[in-house]
Amino acid sequence: MRKDGLQPNVDEYDKLIQSLCLKATDWRAAEKLLEEMEDSGLCLKGISRSLIAAVKELEGEEMQSKASQEA
Repeated sequence: MRKDGLQPNVDEYDKLIQSLCLKATDWRAAEKLLEEMEDSGLCLKGISRSLIAAVKELEGEEMQSKASQEA
């Protein structure tokens, strides 16, 4: 977007972050977008921040579960 001279707004960031978390479970990319958003001076809605944390936690639990099964 920025390459085209467009400035994303809070709603656009929010939708991207939710999509990354819910469809791709890519919390790393979502966190990167969050940092970019904060650097731009925009504030994310609390639910999206919580969503990133939840997806991150789920991934950690899955890794622990796999490690337990392999042991």
